[in-house]
Amino acid sequence: MQRPFDDMLRVSPAVYSKMVPMLEIEAFKHGYAIGLHGSMQRDLDIIAFPWIEESSSCLDLLNGVICTVGGTLVGRPFPKSHNRIGFCIGLSNNRIKSYIDFSVFLKLGDNSLCL
Repeated sequence: MQRPFDDMLRVSPAVYSKMVPMLEIEAFKHGYAIGLHGSMQRDLDIIAFPWIEESSSCLDLLNGVICTVGGTLVGRPFPKSHNRIGFCIGLSNNRIKSYIDFSVFLKLGDNSLCL
C-alpha cells in the first residue's frame, strides 16, 4: 500500500524527534500519554492512550496535536486493532512532505468518532 507522500523528499529523524516534547505536552494537557514506535525514517509513529479518568475525547486530542504541529488531517480516520483509531497528520514545507501516523486508543465511552 502506498502511503501519503511516499514520492516526496523525506525529513531526518532529528526533525521528528524535535516534535516529540511538544506532542508530549499536548497529550498531557488532554490526559493522554504517548509512545513512539518505528524508526522515524519515513514518518513519525505515535501511539496515544488515555492516562487519567477525565481525559479528553480522541477528537479533542487530535485537534490539539494538529494545532501543535501545524499539520492537516490527511484522508479519513481508520479503525485499527485493539480499539484504536488511526489518523494521518500531514506536515509539509515546500517540497518536503512528511506525516505523523497517529494512533489513539479510545477511552471507554468515547463516542466522539463513530466509524
